[in-house]
Amino acid sequence: RYSLAKNDEKCYHNLAFNQAKLFYLHGGVTMSKVCAICGKGKMSGNKVSHSNRKTPKTYSANLQKVKVEIDGKESTEYVCTRCIRTANKEN
Repeated sequence: RYSLAKNDEKCYHNLAFNQAKLFYLHGGVTMSKVCAICGKGKMSGNKVSHSNRKTPKTYSANLQKVKVEIDGKESTEYVCTRCIRTANKEN
């Protein structure tokens, strides 16, 4: 379990900001394919063949369902692996 309290200024600010932004953008529904901490979601790029032809491709973020404690309340959120590694490093 990972905890994000108000004393973790950077992580808490990112979490609160991104949840508010996602809540506003998607009509009151938080999206499941978006990281709850950093807001990382789908990215686009090109698939390049051997003959160097380029076709559009989308890449999904590596999201894991993690129990997160925010201000003493435990909830399950989708968090990208980069944020999980950062949380492990800070603990």
